[in-house]
Amino acid sequence: MTGDVEVYEMKTELNGGTLRYAVDGWRKFMADNQLEFGHMLHFTYVTSQKKIVLNDVTSI
Repeated sequence: MTGDVEVYEMKTELNGGTLRYAVDGWRKFMADNQLEFGHMLHFTYVTSQKKIVLNDVTSI
């Protein structure tokens, strides 16, 4: 995470009755952010801008 802004298409889905956000192009998102299986991603939803921000990545 370098602080650069990247725009990805988002869609909302229902998962067991719960709303969740999904990234179209998830593999590109993972590659762009050097993410691997086992990383935990921490996001914040910015209501006023209708954006989610990747704040932190930790290994589990």
